Amino acid sequence: MLAVLCARYGGPEAVSVGELPMPVPGPDEIRVKVMASPITVGDRRIRSLDFPQGMQTLGRLAMGWRRPRNPVLGAVFAGRVDAVGENVARWQVGDAVFGMDGRRMGCHAAFKIVGQAGAIARIPADLSFEGAAALPFGALTAMHFLRCASLQRGEHLLVNGAAGACGAMALQVATANGTHVTAVCSGRKQAWAKRLGAMNVIDYATTDLTQGSDRFDVILDAVGNHAVKDMLRVLKPGGRLIRLTAGLGELWLANRPHLRRPERRVIAGLSDERAEDLNELAMLVEHKQIRPYIDSVFSCYDAAMAHARADASGLDGAVLLQFD
Repeated sequence: MLAVLCARYGGPEAVSVGELPMPVPGPDEIRVKVMASPITVGDRRIRSLDFPQGMQTLGRLAMGWRRPRNPVLGAVFAGRVDAVGENVARWQVGDAVFGMDGRRMGCHAAFKIVGQAGAIARIPADLSFEGAAALPFGALTAMHFLRCASLQRGEHLLVNGAAGACGAMALQVATANGTHVTAVCSGRKQAWAKRLGAMNVIDYATTDLTQGSDRFDVILDAVGNHAVKDMLRVLKPGGRLIRLTAGLGELWLANRPHLRRPERRVIAGLSDERAEDLNELAMLVEHKQIRPYIDSVFSCYDAAMAHARADASGLDGAVLLQFD
């Protein structure tokens, strides 16, 4: 089968297209013919060894010391079920599905093996494979951490990095649940953020969000460009800071009382991948409460160009690889 291979760490030139043996599903597995898969920030971090502060050694130990242990990156897939194991009853050949397998990766290939009980769901009828592929990474991350923060209807949420994959999905998920959202993004993205549901927008180029008078119940920080102590200062008592780009020190702080502000807490770590969240996401799409955004689509043969685009700033959505 065709696959995009990352045989060494480095820039976009580190990826190439090659052939791998066709995978065979086990008794409780399905094989998906991948139609589209995004290059996520996680894929870029692994390829370039760009891990948060203090996490470089742990990253090498987890992913491979000299080169990626699994040369096929990709945590998200969208496609059709191509084969099923003998014990599989839930899925049938031909089902249009999308899902996430960030633990095993391997989605940047023409075929992907998935456990039948894994993070997989049916694609809504009016959603393309490309649209489905653009959803899970940001949406599942946002749903997991907003759930960890116990975000309630009517509370005030600040999303720092609202134009990114996770930030944009957090904005839409929170708005769908009745949360008041303030978005932090570039000036050119202000109108777009308001269309997604933001009630207020802060242009990070002209305003320091940590110096304002507004206070928030929850902050989802997808950028990490301000110190934790400064972000905690703009939380209300009992507020929660979600730090998606947490380094080793911030992970240690997670869910512990902060020395200066013990009534506020930091939330960080890895997100879950749950079929229940994917099904909820599909429902939100069907009800027009969430929509995917796609920056560009590349053939898998142009994988190096796709990675170069994914490395760029100011993207307008997901960068996708096609394998059809």
